[in-house]
Amino acid sequence: MENTLSFADVLKDIHAENLREKLQALETECGARKLSLSNPLTDVVYMTESELLLVKGDFLPPDKRVESWLADEESYNNEPPLYFSESSHRESPLYALRRAQTFYSRFFPEPPFSIRLLLLCNYSIINFDDMLPVWEELGATVVHNVTGEQFLFSEPAAPAHDTDDEPDDEEFDRLLEEFIAGCSEEEQKEEEKGEDSESVSEEDWDEDEPDEEDEPAAPVKEPVPNASSFEVETVKTCRIYPSGKGGKKEGMPLKTFALRHLERIEFCVDFFCLLEKKPADDYEVLLYSDTGRILSHRKLAAADRPEEPDGLIRLSLQTVWEPGEDWTWKKGKYLVEVRFHHLILHIASFTVADKDVEGVLYEWEVSLKKSDPFEELQHMVGLKGVKEQMERYRARVCLALNRKNKGLDTPLPSLHAAFMGSPGTGKTTVARLYGQMLKELGLLSKGHVVCEKRSTLLGQNYSSEQEKTLAALEKARGGVLFIDEAYLLYKPEDPKDPGKNVLETLLTEMGNGNDTDWALLLAGYTEEMNGLFTQNPGFDSRIPRQNRYVFEDYTVDELMQIADSYCEQNRYFLSPGARKALRNKVQRDYHLRDKSFGNGRYIKSLLTDDVLQSMSVRLRSIKEPSLIQLMTITQEDIPSLRVKDYTRPMKKLQSMVGLSQLKQNIERHLQMVRMQMLRNEQGIPSELPPLHMAFVGNPGTGKTTVADLIGEVYASLGILSVGHVVRVERKDLVGSRVGETEQKTAEVLKRAKGNVLFIDEAYTLYDESNPADFGRRAIESLLTVLARDHIDMLVVLAGYPEEMKALFRMNQGLASRIPYVFHFEDYTADELLEIARGVADRMHYHFTPAALASLRMLIESKMKAHGGTDWGNARFVTRLISNIVIPRMGERLLKLSPERLADKQTLLTIRKCDIPQPDNEAADVAEEFDEAAIEHALKRLDGMVGLNQVKQNVYNLVKVARHLRQTGRSYADCCSLRWNFVGHTGTGKSTVAGIIGDLLKAMHILEEGHLVEVKVEEFYNASEHKADEILKSAMIRSRQGLLFIDGDASVFARPDSRFNGEELRFKLSALMADLPGTYALVIAEHDSRTHRLTQSLRSTGLSDFNHTYYFEDYTPEELFQILGQCLTRKRLSLSAEAAAHLSAYLHKLCVRRELGYANARTMKLIADSIAEICWQRAGTKKTPESRCVLLEDVQGFVWKDFPAEPRIGFK
Repeated sequence: MENTLSFADVLKDIHAENLREKLQALETECGARKLSLSNPLTDVVYMTESELLLVKGDFLPPDKRVESWLADEESYNNEPPLYFSESSHRESPLYALRRAQTFYSRFFPEPPFSIRLLLLCNYSIINFDDMLPVWEELGATVVHNVTGEQFLFSEPAAPAHDTDDEPDDEEFDRLLEEFIAGCSEEEQKEEEKGEDSESVSEEDWDEDEPDEEDEPAAPVKEPVPNASSFEVETVKTCRIYPSGKGGKKEGMPLKTFALRHLERIEFCVDFFCLLEKKPADDYEVLLYSDTGRILSHRKLAAADRPEEPDGLIRLSLQTVWEPGEDWTWKKGKYLVEVRFHHLILHIASFTVADKDVEGVLYEWEVSLKKSDPFEELQHMVGLKGVKEQMERYRARVCLALNRKNKGLDTPLPSLHAAFMGSPGTGKTTVARLYGQMLKELGLLSKGHVVCEKRSTLLGQNYSSEQEKTLAALEKARGGVLFIDEAYLLYKPEDPKDPGKNVLETLLTEMGNGNDTDWALLLAGYTEEMNGLFTQNPGFDSRIPRQNRYVFEDYTVDELMQIADSYCEQNRYFLSPGARKALRNKVQRDYHLRDKSFGNGRYIKSLLTDDVLQSMSVRLRSIKEPSLIQLMTITQEDIPSLRVKDYTRPMKKLQSMVGLSQLKQNIERHLQMVRMQMLRNEQGIPSELPPLHMAFVGNPGTGKTTVADLIGEVYASLGILSVGHVVRVERKDLVGSRVGETEQKTAEVLKRAKGNVLFIDEAYTLYDESNPADFGRRAIESLLTVLARDHIDMLVVLAGYPEEMKALFRMNQGLASRIPYVFHFEDYTADELLEIARGVADRMHYHFTPAALASLRMLIESKMKAHGGTDWGNARFVTRLISNIVIPRMGERLLKLSPERLADKQTLLTIRKCDIPQPDNEAADVAEEFDEAAIEHALKRLDGMVGLNQVKQNVYNLVKVARHLRQTGRSYADCCSLRWNFVGHTGTGKSTVAGIIGDLLKAMHILEEGHLVEVKVEEFYNASEHKADEILKSAMIRSRQGLLFIDGDASVFARPDSRFNGEELRFKLSALMADLPGTYALVIAEHDSRTHRLTQSLRSTGLSDFNHTYYFEDYTPEELFQILGQCLTRKRLSLSAEAAAHLSAYLHKLCVRRELGYANARTMKLIADSIAEICWQRAGTKKTPESRCVLLEDVQGFVWKDFPAEPRIGFK
């Protein structure tokens, strides 16, 4: 578990009583490492990867601690702050800690480090509460009245001579002592410059020498240099030719040396010191290998360099390294440490590799030179296209300026530009350089950059966007206005979006030819920015194409260069193993990138958040890590790309019954994938091909199980980041209105990132006979994702063999992106028996031989009845045992005597009588009804207005299904799944059909229960072949669901236009016989040939003859109730006057039912109209929104009778 508490969190409520616990918590809860030091400024240092806590104990002797002290932390007249008691005063103990803080900040700069102070006092501070804000501002915590101080720091400070065991403590001590000495001498130097002889020095207030304040001033000592007394100018290394070539130095300094013929390397460091005279020669140069081994440790004398007018003392150190008996040059990183009197002056590194690379290790003057923005751009990693394009722009500007100077009138190129690309590609950095470039070219007066985005430019009030945009332009005057994610300002689907005001203001200012001392720079994703230019001609013309810079994603090599630069700047270096592991990690993530890939941000985040975090955890196990260990990143620190053991899921696959050919195919496929992974690990460029698959086979053949195992294997190999299976089907991807399909598909793809996307019955997404079907949009969105070379997702399409073959034949684009097709054969009877034994074993049962024989007979009978297809396979066997065999066994055991039940074998053994017989028992396996889903569906039915007889019919359907299940029979085998709905338009037929579909699914009569609706208009008057195609496509989509044929359109209400429902039923029955699967069918029409017979039988109480449901017309009262429900959903209610007016209107509407208006659809339209009128009234009168519909809102609803249509012919 990661430690997330900071030092401030632990110390916020510290006091003398809980001091020990808090000190312990610094190690246990913050994960800090404790270092005991032996110096007068700090007793203990607590250290984490981002924080330092300096602890000092100010423990007075008994005669002093009894006094109360007044604390003060302000200095006066260059004197240190003082603490006062009634009888004496002394220097603030916190002042010493602050000096130590200054010292440590040189080695642990902020950020990323923060340094806090903790002072422990064994006396009372009078003004403790008043000083708390002062101490907090100083980053300090003070605890007074501490007791038992001798036990607080249990680890004694390390002795100074013990260099081997505790190098870090000794190093801290030495550096700190030199720092203290340097500070003391500087104070004495200030005394020489004119301080009064009675001025108080630091030593005057030392508590160990209270009487020294009356003694004469101490003699002036020679200054002792500290780390700040030196400044390194250059550090370089050069190759020394082999002895056969004269032993001469190669002229050009190198930062990387070719190993071939490498014998000696000369090292030279030039520096100057800030002292009045040359310090004593006490210099050391240490050479380390990348394993931390010291290869060379030499003491050197500094050579003088020529003086310059500035009076600084310029010195040089020089040495030559050549291999000895115990070491030779090897490829890797080498670290050089330069010291003076144990102070670290500089740390540098060079590399031994395959070829020489020129360059100095360090050059101080480079950092002081004024940077050239064009040169700085050229030194940035990658961005080749941007650099070339920027140079061309520079050339165009120079040409225009030269022509202008010669008197040739030449317009300057546009200053406005666009930076397009993914995050972390350097757009913001180059934007800063762009302003400097334009200034250097003389096009801008200042060259600064003002950064804005949508949220900073939009206001809360109308038209405030213009004010904010003009204010941003004023701030950017003379420089660049940089708008990040500028595409968010343009939303064409929302004409009222305030971002439009920002764009219009910018366009107006860009068109002002008199104001050219500013430049607009828009940035964002490439695709979205191109969309902005395409849809907005104003920007397209004002930002020419040659000013649109595309920032390509960094390559793997370029990302590694960024990693090297980060390590060099922060004094880390990668071991060879770490470099190889980091490259593999980067390469893998790079191949899985999408448009949100962070590029440079990604590599820096990987190093800071993952690599250095792992490094800090590793170093915690080393009590006192050396300097080289604190700088070396090892392979262990790199996030693992190690291939996990994928044999476990493969063993699961091999243990599955049957599927022998499939197992061989998948094994070969995975061997190819594994080979590509091994090649990548060895640095051989290898691209993994698309790995998407199709699983073809009947239900129950193990497709979903194998998909689970494939996900496990690919996650183990590092190809998928998660490896779970996201199972979807058509209804999860396809919507019912424009735009909904794209939204649902995008949500599914987002959820499937890193996982296996398993699309069951994928062929239902493509309806060849219906070009307007929304399923095609889902396939288009899917193809867009599949077209990418590397995505962190595996797509598996699953379905029946013939339908999947037809899908790939109709859509070649999909077939080309699914390279692997695995066929799942039906199980044989023997394999199903083996599966049955496995299921029973897992449930702790076993079969008698007679029971197995009976089970075989049942399975063979079922296979024969279904022709070997679409009958469930392993799913049938699993449900048979759990839902039929075990319950029957339970019924049998309850009839046995207690003595028999005491026998364990009796409770374990499945006998022949527990197996259903194929001749007289229904072998279809029904699960327990989903009672919650049934209750929900019936609740929806009860909420419908009217339709009392239809509701009773649906309740009877549920009762019959329950009874048949209790007797071991299936509703689908005993009753027809075809219904006839008779009634006028808008009487709720499609809604009831959807409810029946949900009920059939909840009662496990259908697996899906989804509703597929087909309008008769789609195939009415079409050719017989075309009509058959449409119906067959609809049947395939409605497999395990409910097909609703809507034939109640008004055109079919006339006797001369009525379609032939009986002929349609005959066609659909023939299709059901040919197609596999279970179907439910509802045909809705105005009338039927059996309508009169149904009505006559209804009068005798038989309301459901031939599954015909008669949908009565709504009464005026029911229509009024429906209208009220529609208004309630809009949060509106009718006043009494409005209700009375509408009630009268609806009564007149029902008089002319033949016009087709007295239905629920009309009520919805009326409710929509009333709501708009009501809201318009509220808006016009500027009153708060009214939720009450008044009479004035509905007065326009007045029935005016229509003349009857004249009859044609004789009376």
